[in-house]
Amino acid sequence: MAGTASRRRPGHPRHVGSSAGSLGPGTASTSVMTKATVSAGVKPGTTVAAVGDGAVGLCGVLAASELGAEQVIAMSRHQPRQQLAKEFGATDIVPERGDEGIARVKELTEGVGADLDPQIVASGLCA
Repeated sequence: MAGTASRRRPGHPRHVGSSAGSLGPGTASTSVMTKATVSAGVKPGTTVAAVGDGAVGLCGVLAASELGAEQVIAMSRHQPRQQLAKEFGATDIVPERGDEGIARVKELTEGVGADLDPQIVASGLCA
């Protein structure tokens, strides 16, 4: 939209705006995860653990970050996608799955766990 400006959050790449509206419905993945994170009540102070690092999972990381989540944990086993998750606002990366992944998330959240954990994978390996 001509004439609109988006503020960039400190530490975020230039292509990342500062509001959920900047995510836009440019792709199905972005649109779905934006709606899901908004509907789930992600807001400043929330802790989110995104299980999965494909297009939808990375959009979940971006949406949670843009909505002000205090801690965004990306559960990712792939180095290039871990880097993207960091660029999109992930505060932590957890490569473990199953009981080890749960233990690591609890460790990162001082035993509390995440407020929201969208499981965005097409595999039974995330459990």
